Amino acid sequence: MRPKSVGALSAVGMFLTSLTVYSVTPDGGFAAATPDVALAAAALATDPVASPNLGHFLVEEALRIEGRVGHAAIQRADHVETYVLLEIAGSSEVAPAAAPRAPDGHLAIVLDQSGSMRGSRLANAKAAALRAIAGLRDGETVSVVTFDTRTRVVVPPTVLEASSRDRVASAVGSIGLGGDTCISCGVEAALRELSPSARTKRMLVLSDGDANHGLREVQGFRGLGQRAVQEGVEITTVGVSLEYNEVFLGALAETGGGRHYFAENDAKLADVFEAEARFSSKTVASQAEVQIELAPGVELDRVFDRTFTRSGSTLRIPVGAFAQGEQKTVLLKVRMLAERSARTLPIATTRVRYHDTLRGADVETERPLGATLVDEKEAASPLDGVVVARLQRVETAMVLEKANALARQGKLLEARRQLESGRLALGARAEQAKTASPAARSKGVDEDLQAQSKVLAQAEQAYASPPDVSLASPASPATGPAPPAPPKPSPVGGAKQATESVNAYRR
Repeated sequence: MRPKSVGALSAVGMFLTSLTVYSVTPDGGFAAATPDVALAAAALATDPVASPNLGHFLVEEALRIEGRVGHAAIQRADHVETYVLLEIAGSSEVAPAAAPRAPDGHLAIVLDQSGSMRGSRLANAKAAALRAIAGLRDGETVSVVTFDTRTRVVVPPTVLEASSRDRVASAVGSIGLGGDTCISCGVEAALRELSPSARTKRMLVLSDGDANHGLREVQGFRGLGQRAVQEGVEITTVGVSLEYNEVFLGALAETGGGRHYFAENDAKLADVFEAEARFSSKTVASQAEVQIELAPGVELDRVFDRTFTRSGSTLRIPVGAFAQGEQKTVLLKVRMLAERSARTLPIATTRVRYHDTLRGADVETERPLGATLVDEKEAASPLDGVVVARLQRVETAMVLEKANALARQGKLLEARRQLESGRLALGARAEQAKTASPAARSKGVDEDLQAQSKVLAQAEQAYASPPDVSLASPASPATGPAPPAPPKPSPVGGAKQATESVNAYRR
């Protein structure tokens, strides 16, 4: 398959270069493949009999790991491009350990106590924090940090048990209002308080304002999130009301490996905090890392939406902790020389290392991925529909971010056009995905793409022009008062809701 042919199959991902995070580590390799994996890799290289499943595998343990390549069958050519996708999820059907293990998780709650949190906001934030703490199991560790221009360790790292819960609740209840806002100060203080020995470390950050002290550039927040991931900490952020800075909190959650929530109504905070506490209490795997060793002749084009390091041909991608049902993905685009006499093309060896929190055991799963090579007269496979849907999530996130940037400049018409164009393109790719999805995944892929289209349509509506009240019918004795104008759309709320969606699509 020559470049022009590959382009037709892979167009959904060709222009996404701005989403790559790339860094280089010192030279050094990883342990050799286990014997069965080494034999499988050798079989891919020599291949007397090609396996029909070179491009896909499924492993179901504490983590459910599904790997696939973008094109299972590739034509021989000088250069080819394809994708490697790993979908990793905490198993929803985990067998209980023979002997229950003591919890070893630490949840850090970071609350904005600046003056803008007056009234119900601070009261509801404290109630939400208490609800989250109540949902943690005895034996888990909690800490609470507040920030305005200064930080306060309200609850130092405390192991929850009957004798400590009242003390923690009393300390949270005593939180009062302060001054301006330094979000980064609170995060950095909480990082210092997190226990180095905890296998699962999560941070929940709430703010209702902008950062007017400390870090005040988006790259600074991205760097802070990356630092947290390197320290094994997952950061989730919650923005309250329409005044908070979704760019900063969104970047912190995206690079910090967590989720971002928009809570327009602070009365809903308790539900958000309780959900995050469930993630902490139902963790099935921690300290997970993906290692992908590219086969000889395979070159990395880009990694989507993930911070990673590289040593030679091996990539290391931290993915953190997994609760039951929680899913994260790793997506790579690769190119390679494929002019070979063998029938198969090795692409990569994938390793997923993690700590099984229920069994208290370290686990490593290793599987090769490759493709079948076909001659020019044979048909290459289309881009896998599951990969199409994942690439579309990347593109949908880009469209939402571009529309948000335009809206912040007051260019609502251009923002709507951006969203409309993205929605129409998504519709065309949905048709492509339908015909190229495995039967077992077809329904899920279709639902995923429909949900993305709905998000784009909702954002488009949020950026609709406010109604022109001058066009309303005048009042008259015959008709009575003119009907009230429809409520104005909320571009600000639309931008914040879009940021929540962008974060979800990049996981």
